[in-house]
Amino acid sequence: MNNWRQQAACREDLGHDPELWFPDSRDATSIARAVNVCRTCPVIAECRSFAKDTGQKAGIWAGQLYGTDRTPDQLIDRATHCPNGHRYTPENTQWSKRNTRRCRACMNARSARIRAGEKAGA
Repeated sequence: MNNWRQQAACREDLGHDPELWFPDSRDATSIARAVNVCRTCPVIAECRSFAKDTGQKAGIWAGQLYGTDRTPDQLIDRATHCPNGHRYTPENTQWSKRNTRRCRACMNARSARIRAGEKAGA
């Protein structure tokens, strides 16, 4: 093992599951967790060089997601904000029976549009 890996913030002996660095590209929460660990890493430059030198095609290396044309920040935004840009907070998040998040601000706006349409058509 290269010496830089022994200093990496993502080491398994620090309690990190190695699978965290190979998430499904639709799993924004896992991507955010991994990237946040990368941002604290003392050997991020060495990790980035390793990924480029060895032609990594998948996973998160030095806070960058390989194997997709989207940046981690673009994917992480999905973890923290709804598609309309409202921040997911405990007050603004409703969980469905299928364990998916729904934005209360968007739901309220949709309900208001429906009510306005009903009044206009009445």
